[in-house]
Amino acid sequence: MEESGINRRINREKLEYDKLVKELTGEGRRQAIFNGINRLIELRKYESALSPFADQKVLDIDSDVFALVRKNHKTGDKIFFIINVTPKTVEIKAGMKGIDLFSNTIVDDKITLSPYQYMWIK
Repeated sequence: MEESGINRRINREKLEYDKLVKELTGEGRRQAIFNGINRLIELRKYESALSPFADQKVLDIDSDVFALVRKNHKTGDKIFFIINVTPKTVEIKAGMKGIDLFSNTIVDDKITLSPYQYMWIK
């Protein structure tokens, strides 16, 4: 960025192919991010509530979380999203029962979220 004078270059790393392949197939942050994004993409492909044509509504549940619900009226599928936006553990009564699509755990009304944790509940 300093050489070019173009501010956007500060976030543009020049990647070396062999190094990138090693980082994506090994252990580490880049591999964890890559696998996490791939998992999100796979979930989006198979859940009709995540269609771009599905409705969504922001829910006012608690000041420590951001929550919304997405519903595909054609299929009736619904997914509830909740994200802890704080650096502390949050416990809320969401009035939502289902299965967290990431951990495959059953959610039964009361939700405990670690700092910055999120859930997609179906």
